[in-house]
Amino acid sequence: MSDTNTTKQAGEEETQQAIDAVLSQIDLTKITQHDVYHDIMRTLQETSFKFVLAAKLMEHIFVRDGVFQTKEQEDEPRKD
Repeated sequence: MSDTNTTKQAGEEETQQAIDAVLSQIDLTKITQHDVYHDIMRTLQETSFKFVLAAKLMEHIFVRDGVFQTKEQEDEPRKD
């Protein structure tokens, strides 16, 4: 067995333990499909916002560091 498989299995076991820990604290007799759906949609919305924000931040960093040029910078005459 390679180190990659061992690491992957350890990650899967850790994930399963986390899931089991959460499930043990939920009253499964009272939770509804709507509750689960609502939680998934909220999590997706929050995650999507974080991805968009991260992309915008990276864009600003790239412009700041001169990796990309803004439209205004492209329109300026070259100084050399």
